[in-house]
Amino acid sequence: MMKVVAAAFVAVVASGAFAQERMTEDEKMAFWEQVAACYAVPEGTFDTTITVRFELDREGRVVGDLVERIGMPTVADSAVRNMYEAARAAILRCGRRGYEL
Repeated sequence: MMKVVAAAFVAVVASGAFAQERMTEDEKMAFWEQVAACYAVPEGTFDTTITVRFELDREGRVVGDLVERIGMPTVADSAVRNMYEAARAAILRCGRRGYEL
């Protein structure tokens, strides 16, 4: 569970509204906790790690509902696909009203 969420906040630092700002460790943890609250580990994915990238606007909402999987081949591995779908759903669901950053 925590692997994908940890990867998610790395993307926030590198893109969008916060590209010029660095998140403190406390801010990273707060963001991570917001996503983790919506994330459910898909069965059979405990040894799976993915990285996702997305952009947040100034209100902390995901721009264009775009959450993309990066750094991985496009294989049809069901564990990877399930982990990505769960991560994407959690990021979008928790960020519907905007993340508190």
